[in-house]
Amino acid sequence: MAKSEDVLVSICMITYNHGDYLKESINGVLNQEIDQNFELLVSDDCSIDNTSELVGSFISNHPLGHKIRYIRHDKNLGMSANFYWTLNQCEGEY
Repeated sequence: MAKSEDVLVSICMITYNHGDYLKESINGVLNQEIDQNFELLVSDDCSIDNTSELVGSFISNHPLGHKIRYIRHDKNLGMSANFYWTLNQCEGEY
């Protein structure tokens, strides 16, 4: 997603080996009706499942895939640190 866009709403989604649930979770966000610009940050805490492929498929194939920013950490941060890190990457006002 281009950083030059004015993002009003940021949605944080952290994941670690949640491949079985990601499709439903991402669809749950992207299927919302919103008149404001938003971003979905998906922060992968070094998953060893199919998380990267699933998120990549959404980015490439979903009409709103350009709204997703996917980050995959090189080492496991842990749930709290991953969420805190992701929250600090948000560009939205809310």
